[in-house]
Amino acid sequence: RELPDADVVVAADVLYNPELAQQVGRRCQEVLCRSPRPMLIVTDSQRFHGTDFLESLNQEREAENLLEWEEVGLDRLTVAGILVEDDQEVNIKARLLSVKQSL
Repeated sequence: RELPDADVVVAADVLYNPELAQQVGRRCQEVLCRSPRPMLIVTDSQRFHGTDFLESLNQEREAENLLEWEEVGLDRLTVAGILVEDDQEVNIKARLLSVKQSL
């Protein structure tokens, strides 16, 4: 089933096993082949299997446009959740793969 049209496609923290990572990689390739190309944001904050699909994506890209993970730090981020009574302030390091629409 084809993904619907979108301006931004996000796959956040869904790379829990190799099989799922490969499926996400196939969807990323689908997005990267669209024209106009949507912004694609993929995060792998726990560093599970994000690199499992990166090599196959880069094989189809030109050398100057290779994708890579960038480590991003979010300092003093206020978070809350169902199991957390009060807001908490945390420092987060995440990896981000982002391909922006060319101008």
